Amino acid sequence: MVAKPSPLYSTLSLALIDFIKTKGKAHEKMLSEREITKVYNVSRTTVRTALKELETLGYIYKRHGKGTFISTQWKERQNLLEGYSFTEQMKELGKVPSTKITSLDCYEADEFIAPLVGIEAGDKLFRLKRIRYADGIPLMKETTFLPYDVFKTLTKTQLEGQSLYEVFANDFISKSTTPTKNSQRAFSRRKKRKSWMWTRTALVYGLCEPH
Repeated sequence: MVAKPSPLYSTLSLALIDFIKTKGKAHEKMLSEREITKVYNVSRTTVRTALKELETLGYIYKRHGKGTFISTQWKERQNLLEGYSFTEQMKELGKVPSTKITSLDCYEADEFIAPLVGIEAGDKLFRLKRIRYADGIPLMKETTFLPYDVFKTLTKTQLEGQSLYEVFANDFISKSTTPTKNSQRAFSRRKKRKSWMWTRTALVYGLCEPH
Protein backbone atom coordinates (compact mmCIF):
# COMPACT_ATOMS: atom_id res chain seq x y z
CA MET A 1 0.00 0.00 0.00
CA VAL A 2 1.35 3.40 -1.02
CA ALA A 3 1.55 5.87 1.86
CA LYS A 4 0.16 9.36 1.38
CA PRO A 5 1.80 12.41 2.95
CA SER A 6 -0.02 13.48 6.12
CA PRO A 7 -2.60 16.21 5.44
CA LEU A 8 -1.08 19.61 6.17
CA TYR A 9 -3.91 20.65 8.48
CA SER A 10 -3.42 17.45 10.51
CA THR A 11 0.31 18.13 10.89
CA LEU A 12 -0.49 21.71 11.92
CA SER A 13 -3.10 20.47 14.43
CA LEU A 14 -0.51 18.26 16.09
CA ALA A 15 2.01 21.10 16.18
CA LEU A 16 -0.57 23.37 17.83
CA ILE A 17 -1.52 20.65 20.32
CA ASP A 18 2.16 20.40 21.25
CA PHE A 19 2.24 24.18 21.66
CA ILE A 20 -0.85 24.12 23.91
CA LYS A 21 0.51 21.29 26.07
CA THR A 22 4.01 22.74 26.48
CA LYS A 23 3.51 26.50 26.40
CA GLY A 24 -0.18 27.26 26.70
CA LYS A 25 -2.06 28.13 29.87
CA ALA A 26 -5.69 27.39 30.61
CA HIS A 27 -8.06 30.13 29.40
CA GLU A 28 -5.19 32.11 27.93
CA LYS A 29 -5.83 33.63 24.51
CA MET A 30 -4.77 31.30 21.67
CA LEU A 31 -2.46 32.41 18.88
CA SER A 32 -4.38 34.32 16.21
CA GLU A 33 -4.87 32.98 12.68
CA ARG A 34 -2.39 35.58 11.44
CA GLU A 35 0.24 34.57 14.02
CA ILE A 36 -0.16 30.86 13.21
CA THR A 37 0.06 31.58 9.48
CA LYS A 38 3.30 33.47 9.99
CA VAL A 39 4.94 31.12 12.54
CA TYR A 40 4.11 27.87 10.72
CA ASN A 41 4.21 29.22 7.16
CA VAL A 42 0.80 27.86 6.14
CA SER A 43 -2.30 29.31 4.49
CA ARG A 44 -5.27 30.79 6.34
CA THR A 45 -7.45 27.94 5.02
CA THR A 46 -5.13 25.35 6.59
CA VAL A 47 -5.10 27.30 9.86
CA ARG A 48 -8.90 27.49 10.02
CA THR A 49 -9.28 23.77 9.35
CA ALA A 50 -6.72 22.94 12.05
CA LEU A 51 -8.36 25.27 14.58
CA LYS A 52 -11.76 23.75 13.88
CA GLU A 53 -10.30 20.33 14.66
CA LEU A 54 -8.71 21.61 17.88
CA GLU A 55 -12.04 23.07 18.96
CA THR A 56 -13.77 19.73 18.31
CA LEU A 57 -11.08 17.92 20.32
CA GLY A 58 -11.45 20.27 23.28
CA TYR A 59 -8.11 22.09 23.06
CA ILE A 60 -9.57 25.54 22.37
CA TYR A 61 -12.89 27.34 22.69
CA LYS A 62 -14.32 30.54 21.25
CA ARG A 63 -15.94 33.51 22.95
CA HIS A 64 -18.13 35.61 20.72
CA GLY A 65 -16.51 38.95 20.07
CA LYS A 66 -13.46 38.15 22.22
CA GLY A 67 -11.50 35.51 20.31
CA THR A 68 -10.19 31.98 20.80
CA PHE A 69 -8.87 30.65 24.10
CA ILE A 70 -7.02 27.56 25.38
CA SER A 71 -9.32 24.99 26.96
CA THR A 72 -8.80 22.28 29.57
CA GLN A 73 -11.47 19.96 28.18
CA TRP A 74 -8.86 17.78 26.48
CA LYS A 75 -7.39 16.86 29.88
CA GLU A 76 -10.79 15.88 31.23
CA ARG A 77 -11.47 13.77 28.15
CA GLN A 78 -8.06 12.13 28.39
CA ASN A 79 -8.69 11.17 32.01
CA LEU A 80 -12.13 9.88 31.12
CA LEU A 81 -10.88 7.71 28.26
CA GLU A 82 -7.73 6.23 29.85
CA GLY A 83 -8.15 2.50 30.20
CA TYR A 84 -11.59 2.93 28.69
CA SER A 85 -13.33 0.34 26.54
CA PHE A 86 -16.23 1.97 24.73
CA THR A 87 -17.86 -1.36 23.86
CA GLU A 88 -17.66 -2.75 27.39
CA GLN A 89 -18.76 0.51 29.00
CA MET A 90 -21.84 0.77 26.78
CA LYS A 91 -22.79 -2.84 27.49
CA GLU A 92 -22.50 -2.22 31.23
CA LEU A 93 -24.89 0.71 30.80
CA GLY A 94 -27.38 -1.54 29.04
CA LYS A 95 -26.84 0.10 25.66
CA VAL A 96 -26.05 -1.47 22.31
CA PRO A 97 -22.64 -0.25 21.04
CA SER A 98 -21.84 0.03 17.35
CA THR A 99 -19.14 1.57 15.21
CA LYS A 100 -19.07 3.12 11.75
CA ILE A 101 -15.70 3.05 9.97
CA THR A 102 -15.49 6.27 7.97
CA SER A 103 -11.97 5.81 6.59
CA LEU A 104 -8.83 3.70 6.78
CA ASP A 105 -5.85 5.25 5.00
CA CYS A 106 -2.09 4.78 4.92
CA TYR A 107 0.11 7.82 5.57
CA GLU A 108 3.72 8.69 6.22
CA ALA A 109 4.18 9.46 9.91
CA ASP A 110 5.31 12.99 10.68
CA GLU A 111 7.58 14.00 13.55
CA PHE A 112 4.66 14.56 15.92
CA ILE A 113 2.72 11.33 15.46
CA ALA A 114 5.69 8.95 14.97
CA PRO A 115 6.90 8.82 18.60
CA LEU A 116 3.34 8.37 19.86
CA VAL A 117 3.08 5.00 18.10
CA GLY A 118 6.71 3.97 18.51
CA ILE A 119 7.92 4.48 14.94
CA GLU A 120 10.22 6.86 13.07
CA ALA A 121 9.15 9.92 11.08
CA GLY A 122 8.59 8.88 7.48
CA ASP A 123 7.51 5.34 8.40
CA LYS A 124 4.10 4.19 7.24
CA LEU A 125 1.09 4.25 9.54
CA PHE A 126 -2.63 3.68 9.28
CA ARG A 127 -5.09 6.45 10.12
CA LEU A 128 -8.43 4.99 11.16
CA LYS A 129 -11.49 7.22 11.56
CA ARG A 130 -14.57 5.93 13.35
CA ILE A 131 -17.85 7.15 14.78
CA ARG A 132 -18.95 5.33 17.94
CA TYR A 133 -22.66 4.85 18.67
CA ALA A 134 -24.80 3.75 21.60
CA ASP A 135 -28.36 2.64 20.76
CA GLY A 136 -27.89 4.23 17.34
CA ILE A 137 -26.94 7.65 18.76
CA PRO A 138 -23.48 8.98 17.78
CA LEU A 139 -21.44 9.75 20.91
CA MET A 140 -17.86 10.24 19.75
CA LYS A 141 -15.57 10.55 16.78
CA GLU A 142 -12.21 8.79 16.96
CA THR A 143 -9.08 9.08 14.87
CA THR A 144 -6.60 6.32 15.66
CA PHE A 145 -3.04 6.02 14.34
CA LEU A 146 -1.55 2.53 14.01
CA PRO A 147 1.96 1.43 12.96
CA TYR A 148 1.80 -0.08 9.47
CA ASP A 149 4.47 -2.72 10.15
CA VAL A 150 2.23 -4.24 12.85
CA PHE A 151 -1.07 -4.03 10.94
CA LYS A 152 0.08 -4.51 7.31
CA THR A 153 -2.96 -6.53 6.21
CA LEU A 154 -5.56 -4.58 8.20
CA THR A 155 -8.89 -4.03 6.42
CA LYS A 156 -12.18 -2.31 7.26
CA THR A 157 -13.92 -5.70 7.30
CA GLN A 158 -11.69 -6.93 10.14
CA LEU A 159 -12.65 -3.92 12.24
CA GLU A 160 -16.39 -4.45 11.97
CA GLY A 161 -17.71 -6.10 15.11
CA GLN A 162 -14.33 -6.32 16.87
CA SER A 163 -12.29 -3.97 19.05
CA LEU A 164 -8.78 -3.06 17.97
CA TYR A 165 -7.39 -5.22 20.76
CA GLU A 166 -9.42 -8.21 19.54
CA VAL A 167 -8.30 -7.62 15.95
CA PHE A 168 -4.65 -7.51 17.03
CA ALA A 169 -4.91 -10.62 19.19
CA ASN A 170 -7.15 -12.68 16.89
CA ASP A 171 -6.03 -11.66 13.41
CA PHE A 172 -2.37 -10.81 13.88
CA ILE A 173 -0.74 -12.48 16.90
CA SER A 174 -2.75 -15.73 16.62
CA LYS A 175 -1.93 -16.02 12.90
CA SER A 176 1.71 -15.12 13.29
CA THR A 177 4.15 -17.66 11.89
CA THR A 178 5.89 -17.65 15.27
CA PRO A 179 3.20 -17.11 17.95
CA THR A 180 5.50 -17.44 20.95
CA LYS A 181 4.75 -16.78 24.60
CA ASN A 182 7.17 -13.86 24.40
CA SER A 183 5.12 -12.25 21.63
CA GLN A 184 1.95 -12.69 23.70
CA ARG A 185 3.62 -11.07 26.71
CA ALA A 186 4.90 -8.24 24.53
CA PHE A 187 1.40 -7.61 23.24
CA SER A 188 0.02 -7.57 26.78
CA ARG A 189 2.60 -4.97 27.79
CA ARG A 190 1.89 -2.88 24.69
CA LYS A 191 -1.84 -3.18 25.29
CA LYS A 192 -1.52 -1.85 28.83
CA ARG A 193 0.60 1.08 27.64
CA LYS A 194 -1.36 1.49 24.38
CA SER A 195 2.05 2.12 22.80
CA TRP A 196 0.99 0.47 19.53
CA MET A 197 -1.67 3.06 18.80
CA TRP A 198 -2.66 6.63 19.52
CA THR A 199 -6.22 7.91 19.46
CA ARG A 200 -7.66 11.39 19.28
CA THR A 201 -11.24 11.41 20.54
CA ALA A 202 -13.90 14.07 20.19
CA LEU A 203 -17.09 13.70 22.22
CA VAL A 204 -20.00 14.76 20.04
CA TYR A 205 -23.07 13.72 22.05
CA GLY A 206 -25.38 13.01 19.18
CA LEU A 207 -24.10 15.63 16.75
CA CYS A 208 -21.47 14.54 14.22
CA GLU A 209 -19.91 16.81 11.66
CA PRO A 210 -19.54 15.31 8.17
CA HIS A 211 -16.10 13.80 7.45
